[in-house]
Amino acid sequence: MELSGLTRLSSNLVNVPRVAETPVNLECRYLKSIRVPSWEEKDRYFIVLGEVIGIHIRDECLTEDGLVNIAKKKPHWKNGI
Repeated sequence: MELSGLTRLSSNLVNVPRVAETPVNLECRYLKSIRVPSWEEKDRYFIVLGEVIGIHIRDECLTEDGLVNIAKKKPHWKNGI
């Protein structure tokens, strides 16, 4: 993380660091990897499945009702939140 300039945070449930600068962090338990077919044998793609076992959301991303409003942080992308 030193090369990226990002700040490392300890996770609570897994032995992998979180990134302090992100508005939402998900701690996941690995389930399995599924290989996705490709046209070229040299290209190898996988879908990695995991179970979310911990969620960390910055207060500024929550509405007054406690719902997530990730648009407040203007993400580059979002997936499943």
